[in-house]
Amino acid sequence: MINTLNAIDILVNSNEAFHLLSPSEVDKVRDNHQLMFYERGSSVFTENERPIGLLCLIEGKEPLICKEV
Repeated sequence: MINTLNAIDILVNSNEAFHLLSPSEVDKVRDNHQLMFYERGSSVFTENERPIGLLCLIEGKEPLICKEV
């Protein structure tokens, strides 16, 4: 189980995009992150919902489902 103390370290060490950040930028991510836990089957976000930040999935999987109108 991921906890708030090691979530950023796991993210930075496992994702190449974060390797480009300077130590001070990593500190900004660490200081401003919010760790969320979702129950299996719950929606993380819905179609047409406006994002308010960067979503990084550290553990598990989330299907992308687009409903036709």
